[in-house]
Amino acid sequence: KRIATMEEAESFKTAGNKHFQKNELNQAISNYTSALDILNKQQKSSDDDHKLLQTTCLSNRAMCHLKLCSTTKMALSASTLHEKKKEHLDICIKDCTSALTILDSIKSSTAGTKLRMKLLYRRAKATSILPSSSSSPQQQKQQDDEEINKNLNSAARDLLDILSLEPNNKEAASLLQSIKIKHGMMKDSNDSASPLSKALNGLHDLLVQLKPSKEEDDYKKKKT
Repeated sequence: KRIATMEEAESFKTAGNKHFQKNELNQAISNYTSALDILNKQQKSSDDDHKLLQTTCLSNRAMCHLKLCSTTKMALSASTLHEKKKEHLDICIKDCTSALTILDSIKSSTAGTKLRMKLLYRRAKATSILPSSSSSPQQQKQQDDEEINKNLNSAARDLLDILSLEPNNKEAASLLQSIKIKHGMMKDSNDSASPLSKALNGLHDLLVQLKPSKEEDDYKKKKT
């Protein structure tokens, strides 16, 4: 049986991109999956171009699932909606993690830096809004708070990785600030010494450094 080529995988990726631009997300996912099926049959390849194509398809498919999470029909029952959103976010996180693992194996240290930041941001975004495993209100409070705290911590680490690569990345800084606020709203007053609280409180100085000073803002306004 003939093994499909990288060129055919590239064609599927291009078709997926066209569907994505038209917001035809399920069709885009199908095309990216077809491209990945071809590439996975050539797993033993150590070629960096092959690996970059794999990571791009995984990243694009992850973005489709992230978008589908926000566009899932509200007409569904609460429990079904919960399950569908969690399913999309779980796949998004898994695809991003797989892609980052492949990127780590690429010989060139500079290859895929922008793609790495995209993957880290998408994984952080998905992790930060990932619903708890349980959909039953009776199970939720303590168990779910622990799970959500763990997810926020993971998302914060990914965002800090982005900021270590690009300190002025506004999207990452903004999401990091949202995570800090979200955690602050969740925690009990006697939980302020938790490891996550300490970690997030330590982000304040970093966020201040990223924000332009009043003098810089005034200077920019004068120039415009």
